[in-house]
This record gives sequence, C-alpha cells and structure tokens, in this order.
Amino acid sequence: MNKKIEIGEIFTVSKTENKFLEVTFSYPKGIIWSGCLPIHYSPMSINLNDKEIEELSHHAYDELSPEKIAGNILKTKKRWSKNNTSETYKVFKSLLSAQWECRTCGAGKINNQPAARIRDIKKNGFIVATKNKYCIECKKKQYHDILLVFEVNSKIKTEFRKPISNLTKKKIFSELSKKDVFFNSIRPENEFIIDHKFPSQRWTEPESDNVNLSPEYIRNKFQLLTNQTNMLKSRVCDECFRTAIRPSFLGIDWFYSGDKDWKPNSNIGSGCYGCPWFDLEKWKKEINKLLVIKKLP
Repeated sequence: MNKKIEIGEIFTVSKTENKFLEVTFSYPKGIIWSGCLPIHYSPMSINLNDKEIEELSHHAYDELSPEKIAGNILKTKKRWSKNNTSETYKVFKSLLSAQWECRTCGAGKINNQPAARIRDIKKNGFIVATKNKYCIECKKKQYHDILLVFEVNSKIKTEFRKPISNLTKKKIFSELSKKDVFFNSIRPENEFIIDHKFPSQRWTEPESDNVNLSPEYIRNKFQLLTNQTNMLKSRVCDECFRTAIRPSFLGIDWFYSGDKDWKPNSNIGSGCYGCPWFDLEKWKKEINKLLVIKKLP
C-alpha cells in the first residue's frame, strides 16, 4: 500500500454494527489527515472487502488532499436538502471540518442532544463515525465525531435515496397505524425507522420522490421497524445480495412465494417478494393462513 497511507485499527461505533478503519494520510509540507474509512456501514449498505478498502483508501487520499479538501467540504455542505435553520443543521455545520470534533467542545455546546442530531444527519445520507478519543481542550477522553466528505463507492449511491418530509412521515405513521411489524406492537413515532421494503442493496436507479403518496403506495413501499430490527434486516439483506440465498426469519425457512433462491420476477419487489423480511406483516398473515389450513380435519 502507498507509503503515504498508514492503516490503523478497526473500531465499531458504540451501540451500532458500523465498523470503520483508522487511517492517516501524509501529504507534502508535513500536512496530515487522520480519520477513518467505512468498512461496514448499515445505513448505506456499505460492506467492503479488502480490495475495496484498498481502492477506497487511495480514492479518499486524493479527495482529502490539500488541493481538493475545501471543494469536497463545500460539495458536502450543498448536499444538505432540508431546513438550514434547524438544530440538526447547526450540528451538521459544526462537523464540516472533515476532522475529528470533540462532542463536548463542539456539538454538545450547540445542542443539548447531539447524539440525536447526529443520528438525523446519518438518516439524511451522510456518513458520520464516532470514537472515544483524548481531547486536548477537555484534557480527557470524550466522544469525537467525524463527518466524511468523500464519496464512497457503495452498492447504493446516496443520491438514490430521496428525503421524506415530516408531513409525509406523519402520513406514513398514520397509514401504518404506528405498528412495529417485527414485534407486532404499537410504538411512539420517535422509536421507528421507516423501512423501504425493497432493500436499497438492490436499487439500480433513484427512488421516486416521496410526495403525494397514496395509502396503497405507502403500504406497498414501507414498513415500520425499530433501529435494532432495521439493522438486522440490513445485515441479512447484505448477505442475500452477496449470495442470492434468501434468509430465514428467526430460523423459520418458509416463503409464501418462491424458495430460498433469489430470482427476479414480475412481482412488487422482484425476487424479494415472498421473503419474510421484504414484508413482515404479509409473511405473518400468510403463515397464519397455512396454520389454519393445517388445523382443518
């Protein structure tokens, strides 16, 4: 690997499955960039192998060079498509340095719930890593965050995912009865992730704008999960994308359409149709129908 690129340790962001690789880039005139690369990042279905990590390290090295870094920070700033007076945007701006920022010294002074604001930034399609590091100003270890300002060649480009307005979110929550389809329970809105039934790993074009959605369209496109179960779905969909073998649901190998092989077809969701993770509510209804038939004399 290029001598100007120093590889460090792999670390996992607390309370997530997201993994990053520490890197240090050295440039002429003693300029140093110390940060990280995403190697497993569920929100964008990034799961890189060794070759892809090496390719990304050289790409990031170029993009973070003294000649390019300011332009990439500006491009990242322009990608913000929501209200630029919101509390989340203020935290987003504080991270636009492309460097590790102490949460106590920075975002924590801007907003009293910086962790929640950073989660919102990630939902808007940005990659943020978090690590416990020593802060020179605080004189102790604190959480630090870094917003990555270079493009990652992932299976699903960030621009494929369209934003969902707060008004549309309300409509989705109402239409889906605020029901967690995994645990079959009613939950507060702030506990939900609006999950696209058809996994982004398999998208080949940008999704349509999430505006003026009909009730039928909402039911066909979305389901409600928690952050934990959404990450679980992302992991099994990653594996299916790699192997074309559809996953079971908690050890139950049953599909209401097709078998374990992912095969494209004309149904909504193509080869995902019939998989429990594609539409958990329908899968449960179909398996319950089967159980009733089995009980008949």
